Amino acid sequence: IVSLLFSSTVFAATEENFDAEFEFLGRVAKFIKANYLYDLTYEEIIHSLYNGVFNDLDPYSVYYTPDEYAEFTSEMSGEFSGVGIQIVKESQNIVVVTPLYQSPAEKAGIMPKDIIRYVDGVDITGYSPEEAAKMIRGPVNTTVVLGIERNGMLIYYSIIRDTVVISSVYSEMMEENIGYLKITQFNENTAELLATHLSDLLVEDFDKLIIDLRNNPGGNLNEVMTILDLFIPAGPLAYLVRNDGAETEYVSTLSIQNFELAVLVNGGSASASEIFAGAVQDRKAGVVIGTKTYGKGVVQSMYPLLNGSAIKLTTAEYFTAGKNKVQGIGITPDIIVENRLRVEEIDTSAIPVFNKARKPS
Repeated sequence: IVSLLFSSTVFAATEENFDAEFEFLGRVAKFIKANYLYDLTYEEIIHSLYNGVFNDLDPYSVYYTPDEYAEFTSEMSGEFSGVGIQIVKESQNIVVVTPLYQSPAEKAGIMPKDIIRYVDGVDITGYSPEEAAKMIRGPVNTTVVLGIERNGMLIYYSIIRDTVVISSVYSEMMEENIGYLKITQFNENTAELLATHLSDLLVEDFDKLIIDLRNNPGGNLNEVMTILDLFIPAGPLAYLVRNDGAETEYVSTLSIQNFELAVLVNGGSASASEIFAGAVQDRKAGVVIGTKTYGKGVVQSMYPLLNGSAIKLTTAEYFTAGKNKVQGIGITPDIIVENRLRVEEIDTSAIPVFNKARKPS
C-alpha cells in the first residue's frame, strides 16, 4: 500500500476521475489509521474529512454530526441550556453574530462581532462553531468563562448558564399610542406569533409602529416574507439568486400600508433582519434607525443525511428590494444612533403622522 500511495505520479482531480480520487482518499485514511502515533477512530477520521471540506467553504456552511444535529434541532425547538449566542467561524476565529434576547450572554455584555478567543482558558482559535458551541453549552447554574477579543482588547466574562427560551415576538403599547414589536428571530412560527401580538395591539388606536430587529440573527426566509406582506405595499420585497443564476423575485400583495414604520437595527441584525430592513428602506415604507447591520446576505438550506448527520449549505444570495447587495456590506440606517438604544429613548418625531381614520385591512 505504501508504494501505491507514495507514487511520483501526480493526479489532478476532475469530474471524470472524482470517484477514483475519492476511493484513493479512503486508502490514505486507512494508512493514517494504521500508522499514526496516537489513537484515532474511524469516526474521527470521517468527521475530519467532512470538516476539511466545509472549512474551505463560506462561514455559514456547516457539517453536523448526528449528535450535533440533534442539539441543533433541540435549540430550534425554542428552549435549551447555555448562554445564548449565535456564532460563526470567520477565518480561524469564532465570531459572535449576536447574543440572543434576554439571554445570559446579552445580560453579561457580549456584543455582535466579538471574537471568542478562550473558553474556560482553552484557546479555541481554529475550532469549528460546533466544537466551540459544545464547550460553551452546559448544565443550568454552571459557569463558563469566555475570553472575548473586542477592539484589540481581551476581556473575560464569567457567565452562569441558564435555560434559554426563544420566544421570537414581544410587544407593548408605548406612550403616544405607538405600537412596539420586538422580533428576536424569524422562526417557523414567528409570523403566527406576530399576527397574535399585532391583533392584541390593535385593540388600541394607533398608526405608528416600531419594529425592533436589534440582535436578530435572521432565520426562515418564508417567515420574513410573510411578515413583510403585512407592512409593505404591493411591489418587490427582495430577490434571491441561486448558483445557476436563476432569480426569484419576492413581492408584497398588500393594497394599502396601514402603519408608518420605524425599524431598529444594529450590528447583530443579520440575514432575514436585513431583508426586512432593506425592504422598508428601499420601498420608503418607513425609517431605519440604529447602526449598520451585520452584512449576511446569503441563504442556507438544511439537508438531513441518512446516517442522522446533516449539512447546512449556502445555496443562494439575496438582494434587497432595490437590488442592493447585502453580503459583506450590510445596511446603513437612515438615522444613525450609536451605542445601545433603549426603546424609551427613540425620537418618535422621525415617524411621520398617519391619517388616524385609516384602519388596518
